Amino acid sequence: MGTSLRGTLFIAIISSVLAACHADVCCFPSQFEGHIIDMEPTGNQNEPYTQTDIDVSFDWTKNRLRQYVAAEDYLQLQFFGKGVMYTIQNSTCKVSKLFPPPNGTFCIPDNAKRMKSYTLGIKEKISAIDYLITEKESQILRTISDMCVPVADIYFPLASNDFSTIITYQNLTSGIKDEKVFDVPSFCKSNEKKNISPPMMKASYLWKVSL
Repeated sequence: MGTSLRGTLFIAIISSVLAACHADVCCFPSQFEGHIIDMEPTGNQNEPYTQTDIDVSFDWTKNRLRQYVAAEDYLQLQFFGKGVMYTIQNSTCKVSKLFPPPNGTFCIPDNAKRMKSYTLGIKEKISAIDYLITEKESQILRTISDMCVPVADIYFPLASNDFSTIITYQNLTSGIKDEKVFDVPSFCKSNEKKNISPPMMKASYLWKVSL
């Protein structure tokens, strides 16, 4: 996935999965960090997918999300409480509004269909559960552990013949090790009032399911 598209990488998933967690099946940890492999469709039959490796920090106690792509020196800081997103690359900073700022936590909504349970691994096994979540424009097959830790997401568009988007979660740890990962560079703050892009109407992937 090129950086021109990554502005909507995790917000749409957020705007869909962030339900008010009453009666939800389960909710993800409110703070965790790890590595995500994002397989995005290209529309090219000869090379149908591009792979992006992303380091992420989720902190829903303070309504914020960080994602960093080392291969492209691409950093994105999203502050949903303030409705502001900073995109930093090549020592430049773009400031955008986030709209609408989601509330709540990352959950499996109560209308998700439980598909099957199984185990992953050989000697060290984890119990996994697949849920199918249906939206207006897509279906999401979400795999979680029996402790409600995300394992993988597959997004199936309903209104087109596009390939599915695949996201896998790796090396997740609870909490935020270093709060400084959310520090906004000073050159971003100096341009914040005079260089704000139009609001994003939808957020991006990681949480594409049900407000």
